[in-house]
Amino acid sequence: MRVELTSAERDRLLAPATGEGGWQDLIRKLQQQVVENTITLDESDIARIARYNVGQGGWQDRIAPLAEAIRQRGE
Repeated sequence: MRVELTSAERDRLLAPATGEGGWQDLIRKLQQQVVENTITLDESDIARIARYNVGQGGWQDRIAPLAEAIRQRGE
């Protein structure tokens, strides 16, 4: 699944992820998949985003555009 990001969404996603843990690992993996303003998500990414995107907060805000794209597609 390909998702087009605005410049602001891309910049938020590409901001440094400090520390260790599930969120940081997910953010770092997603950062490696960004090419210009596009990110390509595989099935495991989609599952992790759906599982991790519960509630609101800094990490959730960084992947919110991806979660919304997944919801719109009905994945």
